[in-house]
This record gives sequence, structure tokens and C-alpha cells, in this order.
Amino acid sequence: MKNILIPTVLEKDTLASVESAISYANGQNFDLVLLLLNETDNAYSASAYLRNSKPAFSASQQKTLEDCQRLALKFDNIKLHVQRQSSISAPLLRNLLSVLEIGFVIVPKSFRESSKKINRHCLGLLANSHCPILNLCDAPTSEMQKALYLEYAESKLQVSDLQQRLDGKFAFRIVSQARINKQEERSLDQLLLETITRNDIDLLVETRKPTKVKLGKKFPSFHDDLKLPVLSVFEEIR
Repeated sequence: MKNILIPTVLEKDTLASVESAISYANGQNFDLVLLLLNETDNAYSASAYLRNSKPAFSASQQKTLEDCQRLALKFDNIKLHVQRQSSISAPLLRNLLSVLEIGFVIVPKSFRESSKKINRHCLGLLANSHCPILNLCDAPTSEMQKALYLEYAESKLQVSDLQQRLDGKFAFRIVSQARINKQEERSLDQLLLETITRNDIDLLVETRKPTKVKLGKKFPSFHDDLKLPVLSVFEEIR
């Protein structure tokens, strides 16, 4: 299978992301890459640049990293790597995903909520990649067996086509769908919660299209209010 990328700030929820990656792999061999981004100031010397580009971890970050490494060592099919980047751009990320053979991205909530511009920029660039992206939430990740498809009005991908595209890659099945207009999505929270409860939904699925990425832009989302992981699938424009 393809390898898995987890962009992280090494908060505690990174460990849950690693657990999700292990579950998704289902015993297949893969490399798990923890991506750490760092904003560096302009430096007048090479030594100063190198010193600032690799800051020391805090005690809690070091513990999280060690916990992830210990967990990965329990499985013979996993190789855990740490990838540090002091800058990120569309070409750089595209090459990184290609060289590392990344086929799936898992994003912890702490990374999505990071205030660092480079992390926000990375999220936007990842959204323009073709990789499926699993956005995790606060609650422990369930087995993700039943999904609700959030079908946006501008999407051209039918639920049957989406299910066919995902078959063999994920164990869940789409049991319900909701057609949503971007301008009205906030007002649908209560209706979606009722649908989630009635159908025992444990995963949301949505599609995304390429967008213009601005440095430091924060991407608003209502999905965190629903307290479920969200699988985002790239929808190619034809």
C-alpha cells in the first residue's frame, strides 16, 4: 500500500492519528511519516539558519514523539519516520508526496487549529493534492464503519461513484447522504446531528476541489461541531 503522512505539532492527539494509520493499514507494510513544519526567520549566517530551523522539542512534544515511536515498534509492518521542513510550497509539497510515496494523509485536530502560518498554508496545499485526507476530531477514533456523505451542491460526484472509488481502500460504507449548500451549511447542524444519531454514523465523507491557497489563511469548517472524523476525497474537475 501507499505510505501515510501525518502533519503534526506533536500534541497528544498525534498518537491517536498513528493508531488510526495502523488500523487503516490493516496489517500491510507501510512507512508512516510525521511531518513537522517550522517557520524560520531570515538569518545572516548558515549556522544561525540551521540552528533556528531545528528548534528543540518541549518535554510534552518529546514524550508524544517517543509514545508514537514505541507504538510503531510493536508492529513489524510499520516504519516510522520524522520529516522536518523549514518551508513549504506547492512544488515542494508535490515532490515530497511523490518521493515519500504518500497515498493517504491523516490530520490531527491540533494541527488544523495551529496558529502558525506555515501549518495553515500546508493545510491549503494538502487540500489541493489528490490524496484522501482524514481529519480527526477530539473523540477517540471509532472503527468508522458507517459514513454520511456530505454532497455539496456544486459537486458532480454521485454517491454511487464515490462508493465505487473508495471500495477496497476503506472498510466503511456510505449509509446516508445529505445535499448541502455551502452558504447554508451552518444552519444544517441540528438536522445532520439527528441523521448521525438515527443511523449510528461514525464518519463524515466529503469531496473537495482545487482552490487558490493564500499564505496563513485559516479554513473555516463546521465539521468539528459534529464531533466526527471527516474523510475528504479529491474531486477532479473535468
